[in-house]
Amino acid sequence: MNEKEKLEGIKEKKKTVRDTLYGRIDVSLETMDRVLIILFVLLGFSLVIGILV
Repeated sequence: MNEKEKLEGIKEKKKTVRDTLYGRIDVSLETMDRVLIILFVLLGFSLVIGILV
């Protein structure tokens, strides 16, 4: 095995943060990103409402 093959093997094994967090769930990454964005927006909105009231 030469060094190029070793580097390619390392690149294949490396996972992104999204794959690590919700890679096992049978939903596309884009859909899960949208769900998380909506949840964070709602959390921020509820914090603002809670501070104002």
